[in-house]
Amino acid sequence: MIDSYFHKRKQKKLKFKVILADIFEYIKYTLSTANFAQKFISIMSILLGFTIAAIPIIDNLYQNLILAIGKDVQNNITPVEEGYLLVDNYIAKPVGLTELTEKAMKGGKLIMDPNILSFTQKFFISIPSIGIYNLPVTPNVQSDTESIYQKVLENTLAHFKYTGLPLSDEKSNTVIYGHSASMIYNPQKNDPKLAFSFLPEIKIGDKIILDFKEAKYEYTVFRTKVVNPQDLSIISNTPNTDTLTLFTCYPLGNNSQRFIVLARKTQ
Repeated sequence: MIDSYFHKRKQKKLKFKVILADIFEYIKYTLSTANFAQKFISIMSILLGFTIAAIPIIDNLYQNLILAIGKDVQNNITPVEEGYLLVDNYIAKPVGLTELTEKAMKGGKLIMDPNILSFTQKFFISIPSIGIYNLPVTPNVQSDTESIYQKVLENTLAHFKYTGLPLSDEKSNTVIYGHSASMIYNPQKNDPKLAFSFLPEIKIGDKIILDFKEAKYEYTVFRTKVVNPQDLSIISNTPNTDTLTLFTCYPLGNNSQRFIVLARKTQ
């Protein structure tokens, strides 16, 4: 009966209601005349046959729905608009640096070394353990002015003005920061705008190298931590110690906290 029915189904285009009615009648007939095993096998065969028969009907309904909406789902992409959407959704732009700077100034946590403040030449940072090499850093970025530091971070990492640099005569804390982005956005390690998204991969003992005025300065990571944006330890000096602090927004793509990497100068 099933074979003959689906033979008819191929020969003649049947309506969905007709198929359901025929199946219902056949199930009633089977339940009233067959034993348990026959009932089970017959019902499973019917369900399988119904599934196969329903596939083209469901597909036809889907295609009609797409046509009614007036667009093809697979072609409903506008690359330019989507690009801007991703930037807004997945890249964290640091805020609150103005307040952090003012707080540190009042607390005497920053330095006013004229040798540092007059330096304008870009330098480079490498973190070989996580595949970051020779990313440019803009020195003495006015980090209490959002319009300035946000513009710098479009193309380079930023050195926090009033923190240390290797050329200083006194031991100090060099602070470098950059954007982070959700991994959904697919940040790249060779892109200075988003490379600091990979800072959480750093391990204790990893080396960080600053290529500065044709000299190389090596630092060894001794701690990582997550802090609030107004935590002064982000930019404070450690007395009588040359240190390097890297920070970015955290969780990745969210500016609610900061991920901090702390390293000591080793050579």
